[in-house]
Amino acid sequence: MSQTNVTNPIAEKRLGFTIALHLFLLVGASSFPEGSFFFWLAITLGVEALIVFRVLTMWNRYKYDTKRYYSIQAYWMLIGFSIYTTLPLVRIS
Repeated sequence: MSQTNVTNPIAEKRLGFTIALHLFLLVGASSFPEGSFFFWLAITLGVEALIVFRVLTMWNRYKYDTKRYYSIQAYWMLIGFSIYTTLPLVRIS
C-alpha cells in the first residue's frame, strides 16, 4: 500500500496561532514598563525571529508526523510565552 504525505491543515493553523500569540505578547513585553519601546521591540523581534525559524524548521521536518510536530510546537510556544511574560519583570528590577 502506498502512503501519501498530505500536510494537515490544522498544523498550518496552529503555526499561525503561535506566531500571532507571540507577536501579541512581544508588543506587550516591549511596552511595559514605560521606556524605550522601539529599543525593546527590536530585541524582542530578534528573539521572535529565532523562535519562528526553529518552529518553521521543525514544521518542515515533522509536518507529516503531526503528533511529534504538535509536541515540539507546543514546546516552542511555551518557550516564547515564558520569555515574553518574564521580560517586563526583569526590566522592572
